[in-house]
Amino acid sequence: MSFRRYDVLEPILRVTDARMAVAFDSACESIITSAVAGRKAGERVRSYAATDFMAREQSQQAILKLKVYNDLDLSLEGKLIFFVANTGYVGEYDINGLPINGGGHGEKITIEDTKKLLYLMENKKIKNWIEHPAFGYLLPEPKELEKHGLHNFRKRFNLLRFYTADEIAKFYERDAEERTKFLEDLFKGQEGENELKEVINVWKKKIPSSSQIKKFFELHYME
Repeated sequence: MSFRRYDVLEPILRVTDARMAVAFDSACESIITSAVAGRKAGERVRSYAATDFMAREQSQQAILKLKVYNDLDLSLEGKLIFFVANTGYVGEYDINGLPINGGGHGEKITIEDTKKLLYLMENKKIKNWIEHPAFGYLLPEPKELEKHGLHNFRKRFNLLRFYTADEIAKFYERDAEERTKFLEDLFKGQEGENELKEVINVWKKKIPSSSQIKKFFELHYME
């Protein structure tokens, strides 16, 4: 899947939990880069990833996808690789969706970055993974990515370059709340809503402390 974010979403991530895969699939994230009617630049938007061959309510599509993902197995040894690629920036916008210092503050995820990451992901070249400190999805180990030719990956995408640990924690809290609310509203009143409770609530995780977040990035993204 392709998302477009300008803050804390990593260049690429891998999901091994079928419930989280459905949650991501049901709420594609993007950013409004220029003002349009009724929306301001920097506003985050989410949309359901419609599947053309599934002519049914979103909840029924989600239930079917959950079964498919479970059957195919999203684990590292499974038959299906589920990943999300961010085609935007890291560290460009603040918590309010405004460019930091007027813009140019963050690190652009280039087309070459994305092509290389997709190649490594699809061909199972990545051997070492680390868990996201808040949500538990998998990230390629940054040092290994540098060995695959993604030079200075640790420095470029270290969130501590752009935000304090406290600010990162607030981003995680906001994302968890907004993602949960979107899914609640999306499936509300639809047939099978109760079967999707674990999908809807998959983001309700304990957000790590600022010191834990700082330690994570110092360990994995610093020399």
